[in-house]
Amino acid sequence: MARRRSKTSATGGNMDSLLDALTNVVGILVIVLVAVQLSSQDAARKIVEEYEKKISPEEREKAEEHAIEVAKELKRVEKLIQREKRLQAGDPVKELEKLQQELKELEELAKKESAAAEKKRQEAEAKRAEVMEQIDGLHKLIAELEEKNSKAEVQRLALMTELKETRAPKPPPVKEVRLPTPKPSFMFVKNSKGETELKNLQPLFVLCRGDRIIPFPIRVLPWKEDPNLERWFVRTLKSLKMATDKDGWLIPNPALYTSYEEMAEAIIKESTEKPLNLRGYDDFEISMKRAGANFNVVLTPKENAGEQIKRAASKVGDFNKLLFEIATGKNPFFYVRYMVEPDAFETYLEVRNFTDTWTMPTNKAVQGWPAGWEPISPKLFQREYFTGVRAGENPPPPTTPPPPAGPRVVGNDLD
Repeated sequence: MARRRSKTSATGGNMDSLLDALTNVVGILVIVLVAVQLSSQDAARKIVEEYEKKISPEEREKAEEHAIEVAKELKRVEKLIQREKRLQAGDPVKELEKLQQELKELEELAKKESAAAEKKRQEAEAKRAEVMEQIDGLHKLIAELEEKNSKAEVQRLALMTELKETRAPKPPPVKEVRLPTPKPSFMFVKNSKGETELKNLQPLFVLCRGDRIIPFPIRVLPWKEDPNLERWFVRTLKSLKMATDKDGWLIPNPALYTSYEEMAEAIIKESTEKPLNLRGYDDFEISMKRAGANFNVVLTPKENAGEQIKRAASKVGDFNKLLFEIATGKNPFFYVRYMVEPDAFETYLEVRNFTDTWTMPTNKAVQGWPAGWEPISPKLFQREYFTGVRAGENPPPPTTPPPPAGPRVVGNDLD
C-alpha cells in the first residue's frame, strides 16, 4: 500500500508540472497573438496612412461620391428586400390594392405636372408671339426711317446742287432804325388854376450794359444841398486852409498858394487820396475833375454795377421804385434817356417796353414815360455833376438884363 501511494503521488506531481507547462505555453501564445494583432493593426494603419498620402484630392472626392452612391443603392436594396418580405408575410390582395392606390396617385401627379408644363408652354408661346410681333414692328419702323433718310439725302443733294448754282446774295443796305414816333422833350400840364403850362423835361440817364441797367442820379450835386458832399468839401477845404465866398468861388490865399491852378491841383490831389464816399452811389466810382473854372464830381459805373433786367423790368425792382419816387416828387417832369452799349440792345427793348407801359400804382391816369435812346461805345459812358465850387476870378455881374427865357426844346433826344 505504501508503494502504490508513492507512485500515485509521483504521477500527480508530473501532471501538475505538465499543466504548468501547458499554461505557460498558452500564456505565451496569447501574448504572441496579442502582439501579432497589435502589429497587424499598426501595419494596417500605416498602410492606410501611406495610401491616403498617395491618393489625390480628386480621387478621394470620387471615392467619397462612389461610397455615397453605394450607400444609397444599399438602402434601396434594403427597402426592396423589406418590401418583398412584407409581401411574402402579408395578404397579397391588400398589397395589390396598396400598389394600385400608389399607381393611381402617381398617375394623378403626372397629370398635374403635365397640365402645369402645358400651361407654361402656352405662356412661353404667347410671349414668343408677342416678342416676334414687336420685332416685326421694329423692322417696319427701321424700314420707314431708312426710306425717310434716303428721301432727305436726295433733297439735301438737290439743295446743295442748287446752292452751288445760285449766286451769293448781296447784303441789304444799312438803314437807320428809329424806335417809336419822335416825341417832344417838353409837355403841357395844367396848374392849380386850370391853366395850361409848358414844362421842360429833364433827362434821366439809364445805361444799358449787358443784361443790366444802371440809372444815374436825377439831380446835380451842389455841395451846399447835399449834406455828405458839403461835409467832404468843408473838411477838404479846411485841411487845405481854403475857403469860398457865398457864390462858391475859392478865396485866394497868397500865403500858401500862388495861383488858382495851384489851389485846384491841391483839391484834385486831396480828393484822389481821400475819395468821396456818398450814400446811395455804391454803383459808381467817384472822382473829382476840373472843367474850366468848375469843379465836377465824375460818376463812372463799376464793373458789376446796376440791376439785372429780369428784376429791373418788374414791379419789385429798384428801377420801378425810382420811377415812382420821381413821379410822386415835386418835379416829376423827366424823360428816360437810354444809353445803349452794343451788347445790350435786347436789354434796352425789354426795359423800354416796361417804361412805355408803366402805370403809377396810386394814380392809374399816369401811364408811360417819354423815352429816347442812343447807341454808345462800351465801357466809356460816365456823367459829370457840378459841385457849385469854382476856381478863378469871379466875373462882375452883368450890366444888361438877360432876355426872357422861352420854352426849351431838347433837340431830338426822344423817339
